Amino acid sequence: MISRIEREARPNLTFDEASIVCAALGLKLHTKAYPAGSPVRDAAQLRLLARFRPEISDAFTWRTEVPVGDRGDLRAWDVLLEGPATIGVDAETRLHDMQALQRRLELKWRDSGTDRLVLLIAGTHHNRDVLREHRAALLSTFPLGTADVLRSLRTGEAPSANGIVLL
Repeated sequence: MISRIEREARPNLTFDEASIVCAALGLKLHTKAYPAGSPVRDAAQLRLLARFRPEISDAFTWRTEVPVGDRGDLRAWDVLLEGPATIGVDAETRLHDMQALQRRLELKWRDSGTDRLVLLIAGTHHNRDVLREHRAALLSTFPLGTADVLRSLRTGEAPSANGIVLL
């Protein structure tokens, strides 16, 4: 078997066989995984942002993937609205750990110096249930709801506070 592998006469070597051969030769087998399929991993997020964009007045400039913080900081706003106020927008398609999300967004807001923060959430049944369960804890960071935030953004005004938009 090893001879056939060395001569490339064994086209379909399995991982288990490669592991056995390496162990017999005193070698350690290392593997690395690479993404397959579509390179767009955030297609659902892009669709959510596309539904949000028509809600924004022309008084705001729409910029995507805007870095936060100093050089080397890998965080970015999904959208940065610049106009009467600077508004950082983070889009979430599926809510998980709300405490971690709130903490991450508060730090991003603090470090970016934006005037307002909007959490854009896909309006799925799961996300609605999570928001209902955690709304009281989120009020300190996101006092405004969808109607109030969208009313301001549609008219080209800064929302009076941070808010959550469910689309």
